[in-house]
Amino acid sequence: MNRRQILQSLSAACVLVGAAGLSACQSQRAQSSLARDDFRTRLPEPWRSQVMDPALQFRLRWTAFDPRRTRWSDGVLTQSEGLADQTWFAPGSWVKLPLALMALEQIEAAGLGLDARIELSEPPVSGEWSIQEPSTEGFLKTLRRVFVVSDNVAANRLYEFLGQDVIHQRLAELGYPNARIVSRMGSPNPNLNRQSVAVVLRNAVGGVRLTIPQRVSRTIRRFPHGAALAGRGWFDGQQIVSGAHDFSESNYLDIADMHQMLLALICPEAVPAAQRWQISEASRLAVLTEMARWPAESPDPPYSPEAFPANYAKFLLPNGVQRGHVRLYGKSGQAYGYLNDAEALLNTETGTLMVVSTSIYVNADGVLNDDAYDYEQVALPVFSAIADRFC
Repeated sequence: MNRRQILQSLSAACVLVGAAGLSACQSQRAQSSLARDDFRTRLPEPWRSQVMDPALQFRLRWTAFDPRRTRWSDGVLTQSEGLADQTWFAPGSWVKLPLALMALEQIEAAGLGLDARIELSEPPVSGEWSIQEPSTEGFLKTLRRVFVVSDNVAANRLYEFLGQDVIHQRLAELGYPNARIVSRMGSPNPNLNRQSVAVVLRNAVGGVRLTIPQRVSRTIRRFPHGAALAGRGWFDGQQIVSGAHDFSESNYLDIADMHQMLLALICPEAVPAAQRWQISEASRLAVLTEMARWPAESPDPPYSPEAFPANYAKFLLPNGVQRGHVRLYGKSGQAYGYLNDAEALLNTETGTLMVVSTSIYVNADGVLNDDAYDYEQVALPVFSAIADRFC
């Protein structure tokens, strides 16, 4: 099945989802109970016991359409009511999805498309950047870097283009007032993160369409639910500093918001009109194409299979490996012992479409920033088992 046929399968599933989705919302509470029980019984041991361990802060949300049963269901599984909405956890690269889509909205509002070029007047004042990074790059290439290999530098270009105030104004308009994207990738300095360099938006041949001056956000945006303390210690590069670390001015994106953002891209008809991304259908399909690429399928930039294997930055893979009949459309995240993934899993053989968002915390010693986490031993096998359950 070629890429166009895969997108057609996805679109066909979404048409049916959109027709059934909104009417099913009224029975969501009853469905959640059924879905929760179903998930618990079907996830095999030892992973069933693992996700029930409160220390792992397991979160799961899914929306499913099975064309064989014409049924839409939505279920939430957390360790305690409200955990996903009020307890801080590190979203990691999850924030790159709304950054990319909000940037695309701004580009299309300026009358341009995927061939637009974003030019920075100078490197960002903080965060990951490379001396080899050009000042100007085509948006499609930036988009591909973000979704295919979760490139931090590419994401920081989008953060710079938007700036904190535009980011949070748009998040609020979309119905996500508690979301926080207040930090560049690799930048822990809140003051520097509020500064954005000047940006020029150019068309494909270099003509100036929009000039954005330097910006400084005067708003201090903190975690919206009180204290954001995590861990029992923080490794500062030389020693462990005892005590919980304060993440009050760090990025935050709860699982319900991330799930809805992805669902709004996958199946716009399944969410309220106010939460749909304001991008053209051609651009939406282009984003989905980039999301679904395996690294080896990237034409520009090319990625070697040695450095970027097929499962790079995709965690919800059945048996942890690439399968020809399963395509993933979404975004993963990984930071401070939290492993997150939000994906639309399309089974091209059965037509089954599942939008699954999940997060787990695997930091047995409780020390943050030491890179000693149990991703390989615990998190990835759990996510593989979840993917097996849904695929």
